[in-house]
Amino acid sequence: MTGFGELLRDSRLRVALTQEELAERAGISVRAVGKLESGETCRPRPATVRMLADALGLREPERTLFTSSAFGIRLLRPLGARLVGTGSGAG
Repeated sequence: MTGFGELLRDSRLRVALTQEELAERAGISVRAVGKLESGETCRPRPATVRMLADALGLREPERTLFTSSAFGIRLLRPLGARLVGTGSGAG
């Protein structure tokens, strides 16, 4: 299972959906959900990721984490974390 596949599965289970229910809500096939969760499909289309996020009811910051994971984007800092000492006038 890949990072995105694990996140997809965990997100699906957190909202108590089967693969079939998620597929129906997202408008994709059950096979597609299974392939994404197993990592067999590792480059989902942006529209598919958006439909899955909508079907899972994801809100920020989870939605950004979900989308970033789907495309292999590593976040440089935790979502919601503030940068310290970057403002002007410090000195």
